[in-house]
Amino acid sequence: MSHPSAVDMLCYWGAQVREGFGLLKPDKVKHGNSGIRSMSISVQDMSAGRSFVGFIQDGKVSVLRLHGGKFKQLQLKNDRIRSIVCGGDGAVLLAYGGRILIMDKSNMCSPLKGLENRQVVQVACGDQHSMALTNDGQVFVWGENSHGQLGLRKDHPGSLSAQRVESLCGIPLAQISAGGDHSFVLSLSGVVFGWGKNSSGQLGLGDTTDRHVPTVVNSLNRKKTMSISCGGEHTATLSKGGTVFTFGSGGSGQLGHNSFEDEHHPRVVAELWGSKVSQVTCGRRHTLVSVASSKLIYSFGCGMQGQLGNGKIIKQSVPFPVDLSTECDHAYMIKKIIAGENHSFALFFKKHGNESKRNPSRGILTLDDRMIDRWLSEGKLKNNSWKGIKKDINKVFSSAASLNGSFLKTSCDEHYQTSEEHCGLDLDLVKASFAKLLNDEGLISEVVKVVKKLLPSLNPNPASVEALRLYLLLPELIGGLQEHKRTELTEALASRILDLNPAARKVLETYWSKLPEDWLKNLVDLFQKDSAMLIGRIAVKLDWDIVTHLQKFVRILQMVYQVCRSAHRNITKSDFIIHEVNDLLEVLQTITVDLNDQQWFGLPEQINALVAQQSYYNTILKNLLSLPCIFNLEAKCSFMQNRTWQLQSCFPLTLRRTALLEDCFSILRTASEHHLRGYFLSVFYTEDMRKADVNKRDFFLNVFKELCAQESQLLMYNDNKTMSWFPTKLSVEKEKYFLFGILCGLAFNNTSVVNLPFPLALFKKLLNVKPSLEDLIEFSPVLGKSLQYILDYSDDVEEMDTYFTITWDGTEVELDPAEPGKMVTNNNRREFVDKYVDYILNKSVEEVFEEFKRGFFKACDRSLVEMFEPEELRGVLVGNEEYDWDVLKQNTTYEGSFHAEHPTIISFWEVFDDLTPNEKKAFLLFITGFEKVPILGMSAVKMRVRSLLNLTQDHLPQALTCHALLDLPVYQNKETLRAKVIDAINHKRGFWEEKQDYDLSVGMLCYWGAQVREGFGLPDKVKHDGNSGIRSMCPKTVQDMSAGRSLVGFIRDGKVSVLSLRGENCDCDGKLKQIKLNNNRIRFISIVCGGDGAVLLADDGRVFMMDNSRPTMCSPLKGLENRQVTQITCGDQHSMALTNDGQVFVWGENSHGQLGLREEEHRGSLSAQRVESLCGIPLAQISAGGDHSFVLSLSGVVFGWGKNSSGQLGLGDTTDRHVPTVVNSLNRKKTVSISCGGEHTATLSKGGTIFTFGSGGSGQLGHNSFEDEHHPRVVAELWGSEVSQVTCGRRHTLVSVASSKLIYSFGCGMQGQLGNGKMIKQSVPFPVDLSTECDHEYMIKKIIAGENHSFALYFKKLNESKPNPSRGILTLDDRTIDRWLSERKLIQNSWKGIKKDINKVFSSAASLNGSFLKTSCDEHYQTSEEHCGLDLDLVKTSFAKLSNDEGLISEVVKVVQQKLLPSLNPNPAGVEALRLYLLLPELIGRLQEHQRTELTEALASRILDLNPAARKVLETYWSKLPEDWLKNLVDLFQKDSVMLIGRIAVKLDRDIAHLPKCARILQMVYQVCRSAHRNITKSDFIIHEVNDLQEVLQTINVDLNNQQWFGLPKQINALVAQQSYYKTVLKNLSSLPCIFNLEAKCSFMQNRAWQGSYEMVLRRTALLEDCFSILRKASEHHLRGYFLSVFYTEDLRKTDVNKRDLFLNVFKELCAQESQLLMYNDNNTLSWFPTKLSVEKEKYFLFGILCGLAFNNTSVVNLPFPLALFKKLLNVKPSLEDLIEFSPVLGKSLQYILDYSDDVEEMNTYFTITWDGTEVELDPAEPGKMVTNNNRREFVDKYVDYILNKSVEEVFEEFKRGFFKACDRSLVEMFEPEELRGVLVGNEEYDWDVLKQNTTYEGSFHAEHPTIISFWEVFDDLTPNEKKAFLLFITGFEKVPILGMSAVKMRVRSLLNLTQDHLPQALTCHALLDLPVYQNKETLRAKVIDAINHKRGFWEE
Repeated sequence: MSHPSAVDMLCYWGAQVREGFGLLKPDKVKHGNSGIRSMSISVQDMSAGRSFVGFIQDGKVSVLRLHGGKFKQLQLKNDRIRSIVCGGDGAVLLAYGGRILIMDKSNMCSPLKGLENRQVVQVACGDQHSMALTNDGQVFVWGENSHGQLGLRKDHPGSLSAQRVESLCGIPLAQISAGGDHSFVLSLSGVVFGWGKNSSGQLGLGDTTDRHVPTVVNSLNRKKTMSISCGGEHTATLSKGGTVFTFGSGGSGQLGHNSFEDEHHPRVVAELWGSKVSQVTCGRRHTLVSVASSKLIYSFGCGMQGQLGNGKIIKQSVPFPVDLSTECDHAYMIKKIIAGENHSFALFFKKHGNESKRNPSRGILTLDDRMIDRWLSEGKLKNNSWKGIKKDINKVFSSAASLNGSFLKTSCDEHYQTSEEHCGLDLDLVKASFAKLLNDEGLISEVVKVVKKLLPSLNPNPASVEALRLYLLLPELIGGLQEHKRTELTEALASRILDLNPAARKVLETYWSKLPEDWLKNLVDLFQKDSAMLIGRIAVKLDWDIVTHLQKFVRILQMVYQVCRSAHRNITKSDFIIHEVNDLLEVLQTITVDLNDQQWFGLPEQINALVAQQSYYNTILKNLLSLPCIFNLEAKCSFMQNRTWQLQSCFPLTLRRTALLEDCFSILRTASEHHLRGYFLSVFYTEDMRKADVNKRDFFLNVFKELCAQESQLLMYNDNKTMSWFPTKLSVEKEKYFLFGILCGLAFNNTSVVNLPFPLALFKKLLNVKPSLEDLIEFSPVLGKSLQYILDYSDDVEEMDTYFTITWDGTEVELDPAEPGKMVTNNNRREFVDKYVDYILNKSVEEVFEEFKRGFFKACDRSLVEMFEPEELRGVLVGNEEYDWDVLKQNTTYEGSFHAEHPTIISFWEVFDDLTPNEKKAFLLFITGFEKVPILGMSAVKMRVRSLLNLTQDHLPQALTCHALLDLPVYQNKETLRAKVIDAINHKRGFWEEKQDYDLSVGMLCYWGAQVREGFGLPDKVKHDGNSGIRSMCPKTVQDMSAGRSLVGFIRDGKVSVLSLRGENCDCDGKLKQIKLNNNRIRFISIVCGGDGAVLLADDGRVFMMDNSRPTMCSPLKGLENRQVTQITCGDQHSMALTNDGQVFVWGENSHGQLGLREEEHRGSLSAQRVESLCGIPLAQISAGGDHSFVLSLSGVVFGWGKNSSGQLGLGDTTDRHVPTVVNSLNRKKTVSISCGGEHTATLSKGGTIFTFGSGGSGQLGHNSFEDEHHPRVVAELWGSEVSQVTCGRRHTLVSVASSKLIYSFGCGMQGQLGNGKMIKQSVPFPVDLSTECDHEYMIKKIIAGENHSFALYFKKLNESKPNPSRGILTLDDRTIDRWLSERKLIQNSWKGIKKDINKVFSSAASLNGSFLKTSCDEHYQTSEEHCGLDLDLVKTSFAKLSNDEGLISEVVKVVQQKLLPSLNPNPAGVEALRLYLLLPELIGRLQEHQRTELTEALASRILDLNPAARKVLETYWSKLPEDWLKNLVDLFQKDSVMLIGRIAVKLDRDIAHLPKCARILQMVYQVCRSAHRNITKSDFIIHEVNDLQEVLQTINVDLNNQQWFGLPKQINALVAQQSYYKTVLKNLSSLPCIFNLEAKCSFMQNRAWQGSYEMVLRRTALLEDCFSILRKASEHHLRGYFLSVFYTEDLRKTDVNKRDLFLNVFKELCAQESQLLMYNDNNTLSWFPTKLSVEKEKYFLFGILCGLAFNNTSVVNLPFPLALFKKLLNVKPSLEDLIEFSPVLGKSLQYILDYSDDVEEMNTYFTITWDGTEVELDPAEPGKMVTNNNRREFVDKYVDYILNKSVEEVFEEFKRGFFKACDRSLVEMFEPEELRGVLVGNEEYDWDVLKQNTTYEGSFHAEHPTIISFWEVFDDLTPNEKKAFLLFITGFEKVPILGMSAVKMRVRSLLNLTQDHLPQALTCHALLDLPVYQNKETLRAKVIDAINHKRGFWEE
């Protein structure tokens, strides 16, 4: 038998108890600091309760009664005990083998009744009740039940024998725990159940109500709980990862929340965050936790009897470490902690001992892969193992808990995520394991036998979702069985599933929805196969028992089907279908036929038998009807069509054909539900009383056409009139909807296909399926896609200014009446969309739809309707449009003389094939009476063709629609047949009407608005649309046009014609006149009309001006000579042009700054002026409005300027702008187009979103408002419409949607310019009422909005592939470079053209900045201060090609150097102008050195010239560069700096201005890399040649010192000049420390020229007092510029050792806790400034001076501060990592908050903290603010900032002031924070081998001298601390200097004349060791140790 490992040490503390408990003699017990006692003893386990403490040693139990009892060993006969738990007045013992013994007050033990033949694995005790957990997962309880702590029932009195807790059956439990009067259990997946007393909230359920049954603590779900402990009235849980939650009574602080309040919900013990707690245990009123990794035990709660182990008698509400002895922290590990009534215990074991021995399992039995493998292997060996295997199978498979705890997915702790959404099973493992099991016939047979017993015992009301896992496991197991074993189990399983309560069944359905495809398929197959088998039996045998079983199977199938459908799973509908149902239907049809036959001549006995069979099958099918998933569509339709109508009777409708609807409604009002549903419909017309099925079809066709017509006013319609919906405002009486519903129900009931143009939403609603956004999109694509756009919008939705107030069907509606005017935000947009959809498809039509629905179901049976899915129901009623004419042909049969090869039939099908699609549909209606194909497809149309031989050639074909019969005369030829067939279907033989097609083959111009000369004088015919005043014409030669205030102009074949419009002074239009030019070869490509004139653009890039006074004359514009213009635009009185090199030119008036030149004093210009501020911006478009201007960059950045009186610049105000200004609201909106109106502006984004802003007085913004907008706002009505163009008139706006060929208008329409036939101002977009011909083969080319006119140019689709000439700026791309390279190789005389191209592109900053944009995924539109928008990979490959051609690259260098770099703008208007600062380094870096240097220096100058904001953006771009780009950037400036320094080192060159520039760029890049944590190493920046400069300077210094004595004045002057030169260079470079290596920095410091010595004379007995006295008066000049010399009054000799001695002792005194100068962290290893001062503030100033002196004099001192101090001195912000260094527990707690994956709010943490004994509000503006997931980063940042900055601000500033008084800031700032700490504090890299290697010897000593050999042997044997003491002895420093041990140059000198008694001596200022020659190594060892221990040097005793 194995036993638990024994412990090696027991520690205990708390209330007084017998010393040693009787286990050991009192003198063997060790006493610690805080009342803690420890003893070494072998104990397997122990427990402490209220009255007893018990120990187990070698399976035997000894107990000690507390309060004066004796230590006794219990007398047990044969039981060996493995566990003891002490409770209130007794104890429970658990023996090996699982038996329970109860010990009473008198220490007598007896077996517990009720647990016979049960194997218990865990026990727990409360005050008066106990619990046991058996290995099959059952929980048993006994004792009192005063508060429901037994979990049995409310009125249960309690029990002395064990009672099972039934409600926990099936839950796989991991642990049980009992408190005072409450109980807890924990499942294997971390689900926590509690019950019993709850007066203090100790159940964690949020209240104080007792619970009498186990209740899930939902707050702990998915917290990975792995342990629970209960106290008297509080509870603690431990999660995996070490998080502790506590709740319940907090009166003694036992919850650890820094509070004495109760907690009713589980709350994290914040002080322990990040500590990785390994155990937690609760005493009555105190709590202990242990952290194995740090070997610490923390305590909190009541310590009034010392049970907290801190030596204090207090109540403590936060965790503090127990003051254990140091030996616990070394060789021992914590095994177990125990908290009793007033005592605490800790059991320890030795690391090398028994820690690897496992304790026997204390968990329940579960099934796993290894167990199955064991069964299989043992079963093969046949060594009498079968009995044991059967026993195992019985244990596992008879226990629901065991099965539910099996195969958990423990990888990544997924089983802890078990919930209503996640089952926690490892399904792959289940599948593999069950596959093995199923392969063994013997094993699986035994399993089946046991499972049959298991299934009846399952709990239909499980306490937790974990009990549902076996409903996933068993189908997988059963599905693998053979059929004869499977059916009974499947039925039993189905019964158990159906018995589950609704909530449990819902969870099971959720689990099914998440199953993998193969599992889901197996589940379906299991029930589908057994259902099919039973239906197969039913089809051949009448058996009512089978019917009962079948219904259960099919109900499960239907449940799974609904799950798959709701979850959109890939299991197809066909997987559920049982085709045997069709056999049942066929059987029923056969019986019905037989019964009809027998009615005439059958015997009564036969008839009765058939009636019985018919009733049996009817009943079965009726029962299955409610489970339609098993029916295929054919079966559903067959069931409907073959229903037995009651009494074989009909429901007659006798109607007048001229009054169908009136007569029909009159009859339906009085019709009964009985007749409507149960009788088939017959229609009679008064004009012809013959009853024919055609009448019914004709009736439905015409009555639905009349009802659904717009004229009926019954319905509302979508924008394109293709679908209808119920209106919100009724125009007809409500009864009509009821009658309309009856008609639809009748059509369904009579399987008639009708015209019901409703979206799928209607059919969903009839089936109680909730309509969705997709349904709204079907009905209203524009609105639906707009809502989808809101959901998908990636930026802040609030900028759309959208509210929960909507307008629908002319009514304004508040979607959230509780909060009128609520704005749509990112957080509530889903709610908004859902409410919008719900309002339109549900709430707004609720009353009307209910009437319709009431009528519908009056006319048809609900169970019939619910057989169908929504899509199927629509198909049954409306049909489908899958016109498969080949199937129609194949299914057609022929009668009379006709057959398939008959000439007439051959001709008929040839004619049919030639019909148009619409004619074929008309033929279908003609032959069947239906406009669409029946739901079963064209195969359901069985056309018959019959010959009519006696008819003449004039007769038309005839149709008998009720039989799909075509009577076809035999025509003489095919042409006659064709004519007659078409005539028959077009002249409504059937019910069809004629249609007409139009064919327009040329381009088209439409126009509308103010009265204008008809046709503008163009020679084309004008067509009128009478409704909306729109005219159209087909001009054959118009390429472009424009309309302004007084002109409209056309370009025809490159020539311009203009027409003067009527105005105030003229009431008629002028004539169309062609502009005359001197040069007839000029061809124009663009015209733009403005206020009183126009601007023309020729194809050669020249610009011409025309004014209204001379409309036929034009002249070239001055100022644009030799410029190639690509775009032009006009405002009222100003114009703009964009050149191909990206320059913007303006001319005209400047009354409002619309020229963008400079402030108000610029009055305007008649010649073109360049807009300087836009230089470098790569522009895509220009646009001008009334008096305002806009440009758009290639990356979608929008700049505006000019008049802003209505907010038309979109800048949020109404102030005019005189220079281009970025419209920040449009950044990253992917703007692709801008249009300006009179005083409003519109922009179009890629994807089709429209923003408008400015004047809204005429509704021209389209925001359903007439208010101005000062910010860009989305036109909500157009969301999702994918707008392709937008254009602004003076007070109206047009947009076009290419995909739908619609044009929308809004704004002023007082002269008809909106195109809707109304003279109104319209504030929302509505479609222009264009003629239908625009909607076919024409595409919208361009829309134009003028003053009061609107135009649309169309072109034919066949022309859409012709590209327009490029109208953009020149840019460089890969293809251009390839062209240059190929032309140079292949085309002679091409060089001149290439040079011209290079000059154009590389001289233009705009062209370069617009090159190589990353257009994939539209990334260039994301250009911002964070994102450059370049395709860096493309740049690299392109520049590589370019640099490989010497000729090309030389020309590029020349242009960049001479033209581009000097022209760069230091104040760019936008970030796009900074791209070339990324491009040029990559280009220059590829050049040879002679080409590179001058360009690099010029580039550095341009970068440094940039304004600070631009430079900051450039640094951000650098921080985001790929590693290779960043490395190239560093290399470029580093190499040039190296070259310049190399020159300086050999030659004095006064022109060294370029060096600091290159080095400054390096320093900038270095700071960027450091801030962004990039991988570019510090060594990449270092210039080692700086060390050469320092060596040169040192040589000069030496030479100068030598020359001072005997040199010539001329030589001395030359050396002084050189010295001054190199000092100046190094001083300049010292502000750029990235180029210095650490050696160079230290060398620079050490080799400074001192101005003299600053002397301090001190008493050694009063070092600090004297030092401070002197420093108070010291000047900055002396402290910084003079080296320090220290004299002691006891010995006035000056030695460097005095200085080292001073710093050692003074810092030791200052940093000691006794000085009260500083505060310390928990383990007293690091110090920090206090928040409350205990000493005068001046001391921190003096402390700072001392630290600065130490730095200035390169002395290593003891300054135990975290890195944060050194960061703050260098103005680097301290971080959380710095706080972790100072306070690991607190820092890691804050890190834990940041990393916490669940809801942080459950931690109950607030912005109120306590630091250094003071409560602080981190957010004073919101006291008591709670920490949430959204603000946790803010909380942590404020916490860190408070501790490391705000709380010590005043003290630190004093320290810093002192520090920099004593040392030069520029020197300090040469170092990084880590380096600065190293200079001041040194490091701990003690490399003793280096010390040995660097040591030199003097006198008689050498490396092989016997004394030296002995010395190093002695040294190697010293302990680490002794070696450190030797270092202090020889150098005066406790730590290694920052440059490492290599900086310690020890010298050893022999002392020959000293005796053997002399000790070694040290001269620390020279690291000199004077070593006597000792006789032997032992003497040498003793003397060396004596010397370092007795403080030879300046050490103290």
